[in-house]
Amino acid sequence: LLATNEDTISTYHEKIMIAKTAPIEFDGIKRKIDGFTRNFHTMTNIELVQMMKAIVPEYVSNNSIYEQLDVEQTKEK
Repeated sequence: LLATNEDTISTYHEKIMIAKTAPIEFDGIKRKIDGFTRNFHTMTNIELVQMMKAIVPEYVSNNSIYEQLDVEQTKEK
């Protein structure tokens, strides 16, 4: 399964695509996850969702009070 903003490369078959994924900076993600697990018990719900969105930028909060974070995240790009 691919995220909607991932680029693909065509193959010989029209329904088979190859993902062109961006390189992942594992150390940076590990630091974010470590910070999340160390501090989650002191964070507000909005801070928790912001942190999750930092770890998984493709995550979109459809139909929830956190949709505003998606708008803010789009403005930052």
